[in-house]
Amino acid sequence: MAKASSLSGVRKWLQREEWAEPFDQLLEMHLEVPCDAAGIEMADLPDVIGDAVASNVFGCVFEDMLARELGDGSNIVDDYLKRRGWKEPVPNKRYMTALRSSVMSLYEVSEIVPHRSFLARDVLRGGEPVLVSEKLATRGMKPWDLVGLRIVKVGSKTEMTGAALPMRREIGEILRENFVQLREKMREEILGWQKPGDAELAPYALDTEVLRHVAFVFTNIWLEDILRGMLDPTPVALVNADGDTLEPTTVRYPLNPEADRKALADGLAAIPELHPTLDNRWDWLGPGGTLVPGSQAERADAPGNLLPEGSVSRGHVELEDDTLTLERSSPQRAERARALLDPCHRPVRRRTRRDDRDGR
Repeated sequence: MAKASSLSGVRKWLQREEWAEPFDQLLEMHLEVPCDAAGIEMADLPDVIGDAVASNVFGCVFEDMLARELGDGSNIVDDYLKRRGWKEPVPNKRYMTALRSSVMSLYEVSEIVPHRSFLARDVLRGGEPVLVSEKLATRGMKPWDLVGLRIVKVGSKTEMTGAALPMRREIGEILRENFVQLREKMREEILGWQKPGDAELAPYALDTEVLRHVAFVFTNIWLEDILRGMLDPTPVALVNADGDTLEPTTVRYPLNPEADRKALADGLAAIPELHPTLDNRWDWLGPGGTLVPGSQAERADAPGNLLPEGSVSRGHVELEDDTLTLERSSPQRAERARALLDPCHRPVRRRTRRDDRDGR
């Protein structure tokens, strides 16, 4: 299915007065901040980054519009299908409906089969990688690339939509730290208006709801990086809130086959700095630290994006079947996290009946 042609009808519908103004406002949310930072006008963006790249950026804004609800709960896809859906082929209506409920997330790609498919692991929400059917985009993919995109289920196939933002590792880490902070903010807001007895929103559902509202953050961060590279080719030191140079670091502790995973999980849960997000996964939270003026971290860890306690995400810890994995944005943070986890990561032997009998 040609993704662009299947949306031609709703794209024309966007020109109607009731949708044109909200789209212009959304366009500003996606483009104004990075363009202002680069000292250019939004209208000049295609001249700076090229028509092809600009078309991809505008595609991200358009897809966000299709998935977004306005303040009164209205949505352009709902409106178009209600009033003009009878004119659309069934495949087009299915694709629009899938896009309507989609969110942009950050994915790590692997097992790429050119012109056919790739595996996509959701870096922000977790879960198992999914097999995505795709022809064109696979030509430019490399294993372990990070890409901001939308994945939808259309019929029996899982597909990516038309717009995608390839991310450098350092930029992906900035995006992930922003997401953790925004997620905690929304969680606190939800807890504030929930009534006693209301069911708590599941972690994956909460993550999805956050992503539904913050697609413009992907464009802001990605476009700022692109414009910086084009207009100021001098290498910029990307740092985290501690002032450490961003260098994504993963440390894996193999577990003894006889290790007591429950005892290890309980030990991790007892560490005050670790905040549970999903089953057997924690965010390491810490104080905001001293920001380096003019650095990317100054924007990423700015006070407006801090957690209520004034903390930021410092890393991620995941307990897998045979490994304890620590993901950090710098080797310095990895060393500090090792000290934090030291009481827990040493192999914990399972208790036996003999241990109980001997009083151990």
